[in-house]
Amino acid sequence: VSTQSTWGPFNRIIEIKCVMSSFDSNKVEQKAAGKAMDSSGRRFGSERKDHTESEPKQTPLQLHAGFFDLNRDGVITFVETFSGLRLIGFNLLNCLLGMVVIHFSLGYWTQDSWIPNPFLPIYVKNIHRAKHGSDSEIYDTEGNFVEHKFDEMFDKFDKNKRGGLTWSEGTQMLRNNRNIGDPFGWFAAIFEWGFLYVLCAKNGVVSKEDVFRCFDGSLFHKIAEENKQEALRRMEERAIYRQKRREERELKSQERKALHEAIRQKVH
Repeated sequence: VSTQSTWGPFNRIIEIKCVMSSFDSNKVEQKAAGKAMDSSGRRFGSERKDHTESEPKQTPLQLHAGFFDLNRDGVITFVETFSGLRLIGFNLLNCLLGMVVIHFSLGYWTQDSWIPNPFLPIYVKNIHRAKHGSDSEIYDTEGNFVEHKFDEMFDKFDKNKRGGLTWSEGTQMLRNNRNIGDPFGWFAAIFEWGFLYVLCAKNGVVSKEDVFRCFDGSLFHKIAEENKQEALRRMEERAIYRQKRREERELKSQERKALHEAIRQKVH
């Protein structure tokens, strides 16, 4: 969709709607990582299958953030973040809150200039600059995935070996990772853990596979595709229900007409 006119913000909204309407998470998720975790414990691939010489290889952190870059131009706007949060199932209020928190905390640090863009877009190529302290260090300073840190997190905090983390185990991990004098890092870590827990927890546990998918960049695509299929199923059910009601109304209308015709013939 072209956005060459001077009505840039309005065209951007139209463009994002068009992208969302043609959103294919299966294709994007395949690009998210070379290998996904499976039951045998295989890990993140060292090379992406879709990597070509003309397309630079993205880091896992860039793939993680790139979900929200709906038009794939390398820049995440407020509207794209809001739309991405809607795609993974958050309600309007949470989308507004998340949009504001994400852009005001990350936007400036990813800029190419010291002079901030007033719209605080997030530049995917510079997302590693927004890495905060008091974190698990599963991403290094360049946004690469550190496998031994990931394994270490579950060895330490998955107390009952459930294959995942409960809310209390996650908060214990956050307390353990705190750096002194780093209130922004504490808040960011709590926000991220709460975000992941709300999104993925099943029976009070966030599975190891979902945590891995979050780090390798495929989790959001997976959830968006599941939501898309569920929405299509509901639309189909509503269409079938409306068709059934329409047929019932037509049948009753025909019965009433037949009854009126029978009465009219008797009278005459």
